[in-house]
Amino acid sequence: MAGETLELKDLIVEDSLGARISQYWHSWNISRQKRVDEWKEIRNYIYATDTSHTTNSSLPWKNTTHIPKVCQIRDNLYANYMASMFPKRKWMIWEGDSEEDQEKQDTISNYMQWVVSQRSFKEEMGKLVLDYIDYGICIGTVEWCDERVERPGGMQVGYVGPKLRRINPVDIVFNPVASSFQNSPKRALRGSSLNSSSCFLKLPPSNIVPSK
Repeated sequence: MAGETLELKDLIVEDSLGARISQYWHSWNISRQKRVDEWKEIRNYIYATDTSHTTNSSLPWKNTTHIPKVCQIRDNLYANYMASMFPKRKWMIWEGDSEEDQEKQDTISNYMQWVVSQRSFKEEMGKLVLDYIDYGICIGTVEWCDERVERPGGMQVGYVGPKLRRINPVDIVFNPVASSFQNSPKRALRGSSLNSSSCFLKLPPSNIVPSK
């Protein structure tokens, strides 16, 4: 299927590989510029304090008063979505295939209830809900996290396990001619420090054409 593979043939040198990946990023990013401009306009209206920074600034009116109705609608949607998604503390269950799976069901349910009760999970879910409201799409992935810290006196206890990570829709590009988001090669920006960012390539296993 067109657009579902990323060809990186004969690229053994790391600089050449990085350059080719950057070319894909640039090409796919240009393909979505119209949508990005629409997202920027929506964000400007959400956070506007006056009309001077919105598309209404081109109108010949002296009055720049702005009534934040878009922001109010956004806040109401966010509150309703979060209340509906998490109506109670124990909102998630896991059902086994047979009655013999009862012990397994209890173990998995208890563990996952503990995982989703972590503050970071709800914070990331809140960001995803806002992405869905603002951009019409939300993208997340699961990472294995080990927050233990090695100290001179031994290992400091920290969270170890799966962790939800939100991907900003502005920071990810994919092939627009692919049959689906799932099958398309993807490339996302990921911050590595306050002053720099690193890029990582996230591809389904079958989408990589190996070097010869």
